[in-house]
Amino acid sequence: TTLFRSILRHSGALWTLMMNYHVTGRKELAAAIDSAADFLIRSIKDKDGDTSYVVEQKSNEIKLGGNGIAIISLSTYREMMNSSRFDEIIRRLANGILTMRCEDRSFHHILDSETFERKEKYRTVYYDGEATFALSKAYGITKDERYLTAACESVDYFIENGYQKYRDHWIGYA
Repeated sequence: TTLFRSILRHSGALWTLMMNYHVTGRKELAAAIDSAADFLIRSIKDKDGDTSYVVEQKSNEIKLGGNGIAIISLSTYREMMNSSRFDEIIRRLANGILTMRCEDRSFHHILDSETFERKEKYRTVYYDGEATFALSKAYGITKDERYLTAACESVDYFIENGYQKYRDHWIGYA
């Protein structure tokens, strides 16, 4: 477990591994993908039966981007492996993202992993795009209109607030 200092980075590496699998078709990557997905799942904490978060163990933080990239990775797993294994987790993580939305349609970036209290409003612009892309991916799986609505409202917020200056690829994906 000390190999990965950041579960967010681990999730991104999982996504990259799956993209490699998709492009190369190397079947031997499937076991590594399953192992990496299982490692990611072990870092998820349930707030209640309906809401979950990815916890960064070292800092005891819940990062908006952590939930975002986890959903992106797990939904890609669904597509690549033709498996609904993580659909319920994707739904609960998407609900976690919804709890981090603010009234003005922006996001709150960091929660305390013990209390689920809001800790830090802003960490990096990339979390916003990851979360928005993740909500659109979660909508594609669940057809829950709340995710699509939130993603659309976030994109409107990005446009209204000049986010194009950040040249964030995650927002482009969203």
